[in-house]
Amino acid sequence: MSRAFDQLLDASGEVCPKPVLLARQALKKLPEGNVLKIISTDSQSRQDFEIFCRLKNLVLVQGEQAREGTYIFYITKQ
Repeated sequence: MSRAFDQLLDASGEVCPKPVLLARQALKKLPEGNVLKIISTDSQSRQDFEIFCRLKNLVLVQGEQAREGTYIFYITKQ
């Protein structure tokens, strides 16, 4: 299911911890309330983003496996 987002980060091909580090950099530049869409191919990324959001007071609006080996995340900056 596609959602509205303000910025796209394609972290395909990157492995832990790089997708989270790239997302952290992108989120620093986004205003509060904006949504970052992240595409990842790292199978560990779902767990990594859940922990990252909890620690950084971010909202993981949605996290899903889009197709075999590709994961999509929507994170809102508070």
